[in-house]
Amino acid sequence: MITLESWLTRHGEEDLMAELTVIFLDSGQGDCTLIVYPDGSLTLVDCGSIKNGNIVSSSINEVLNTYISKNNYRINNFVLTHPDQDHYNLLKNFSSSINIDQIYYGGDLDLYRNGIENNATYNFLNNHLNCTPPPNSYGGAAPDAKLSRAGVNVYILAANCTGNPQGNTSEIKNSNSIVLLVEYLDVKIFLMGDATFTTENFILNQCQQANLNGLLTNNSQTVLKMGHHGSAGSTGKDWVEAITPNTIFLSADTRTFSGTGMPAASHLNNVAAWSGHIDNQAISHNYVQFVDNVHSVDYQTFEQVGPTTYQVCSTLYGIKYLNPSKTLFESIGGSWYYYVTDTREIYFGFTG
Repeated sequence: MITLESWLTRHGEEDLMAELTVIFLDSGQGDCTLIVYPDGSLTLVDCGSIKNGNIVSSSINEVLNTYISKNNYRINNFVLTHPDQDHYNLLKNFSSSINIDQIYYGGDLDLYRNGIENNATYNFLNNHLNCTPPPNSYGGAAPDAKLSRAGVNVYILAANCTGNPQGNTSEIKNSNSIVLLVEYLDVKIFLMGDATFTTENFILNQCQQANLNGLLTNNSQTVLKMGHHGSAGSTGKDWVEAITPNTIFLSADTRTFSGTGMPAASHLNNVAAWSGHIDNQAISHNYVQFVDNVHSVDYQTFEQVGPTTYQVCSTLYGIKYLNPSKTLFESIGGSWYYYVTDTREIYFGFTG
């Protein structure tokens, strides 16, 4: 495993872009992931933010424009994992200027109605000619024909798994998240949306019933984009032990929910222990976690961890407190790039 900088020095960016690239875009308290296939085609998974969206929106647009300009100014596929606005409300910033060929959405279409944005996302989805929910709640038996190409297989492991896509509670909407497995050579990348334990158990049960447990097995390198921004209600023990990730990516910010931030330090420690495979070969970086140890002097604050090469990689990588009580602070984020070459070499890149 080699750093992005050393690869670029030897080969140049154009060579690197010829392989699979997954970009975990800094979206503040939100989610946005871009898959760049070896042939340059694109799948965008979510695009939203409920904190610092005004700050990250321009950088998201810049990255999208860079890759879209090399793909006939189009996104081939757009996957909206579920109807929470931190996963969709930035769509309106570019939907009128970019062609999107095909869309999958989780949950019921009516749940994308949102008066704060004058129903912009709902109207766009409702008027799109190729916009549907995924065909099945579990699609692990075969790669999805619309999302798979150029040597990359994409499986829909879950979609509306509760059987109630109209459900409007946070728990049901999150559990209904579309979960994707992106597979290139023997590298597996799990994109979880805001999946919950319910979603994870659904996938485990479906794989077991269909005798497809090998679909989840780590054969060489496995990447996990933690569900629900690293919350303790996702990424459970059974799920982590089934996929044993080597690398964890997180999309998070400093917003707290009922006094708790994400990801909590104790949960990250548990996930690493359950996996037993987290590597130490990323480029040197920091990440931010929420201190939930009651015996710590920093209890219920966010802390910066690093520099480290430990493969826990968060879009929120820096925090600087401006007063002794730690009520005022500056936070710093950036986007992670994960590259897989056709010889299965893996490279990390980061932009602050």
